[in-house]
Amino acid sequence: MTDKVYPVLSGSEDRYGRPSAPPIGLSDQASSTLSIQMPTEKAIHREQEKRLISDYHPSATNNQVFTAGQQSAVGGGHRRRGRSCCCCCLASFVGTLAAIVIIVGLAALVVYLALKPKAPKFSVTKATVNEFKLSTGPPTIGSFNLNTDVVFSIEARNPNNKISLYYDDVAVSLLYANQQIGEGAISAFQQPHKNTTLLTLPIQGSQAPLMSSTGAALQSSLKDDDGIPLQGKAVTKARVKIGRWKSRRYKVRVICSFELSNPNSKPAQVSVLSQSCKLKLKIAHITLTF
Repeated sequence: MTDKVYPVLSGSEDRYGRPSAPPIGLSDQASSTLSIQMPTEKAIHREQEKRLISDYHPSATNNQVFTAGQQSAVGGGHRRRGRSCCCCCLASFVGTLAAIVIIVGLAALVVYLALKPKAPKFSVTKATVNEFKLSTGPPTIGSFNLNTDVVFSIEARNPNNKISLYYDDVAVSLLYANQQIGEGAISAFQQPHKNTTLLTLPIQGSQAPLMSSTGAALQSSLKDDDGIPLQGKAVTKARVKIGRWKSRRYKVRVICSFELSNPNSKPAQVSVLSQSCKLKLKIAHITLTF
């Protein structure tokens, strides 16, 4: 037995894809000529499933694409947040370091303006020559030897109003034409602020060898009654005291170049014709010259 069905017109299915009621106006006679095989319910279900799948697939794909993009955006957000955190830490470190430098600089400026530190001054005031005898060495060598016994008077001045100075023992070398001719020492001493201290420095040298050219030049100066250019180098360590605070020890060098009048007789009180002294202070790896 065959069932009669009516032809399905476009737009006549219901929402499940099944044929709607027979179209109005068709007679039984006309419908009898259009008899076809009625699809089974299982076939209808398969067709519905296919349509549902085809309708569902694009949205699923879009959802997958959106989800992947969303995940990418989320991952990029994490990376951006990580970079932002590093930048914030670096900026914070640089800002803190700059603040420390500024604070230390301001503190140093305040201390400098309050104390107004000045370098100590040294000068040679006079010299007493007990011996200054030049002799020639062996003829085969052609060198000279010099015996020296000179007592210098040194003036050390601390011009600071609020800073006291403490010196360790001072080692001193006396040179002529960059060749050492004698040595001496000054005992440790201290200077209160605004103080001038007179120091006695005995220098002695025995048979100090001189090069031929150097000895000949000194011999000519002594003979012609010319001035004797000399140089003194002093090395010590010193501390400063501000109130009750004392600094650590710093290396100090004092270099004085001076010219003495010719010692015609012994002992002789000679004059200091000219002089120039400079002080070198070493702090860590930095040397300051005053």
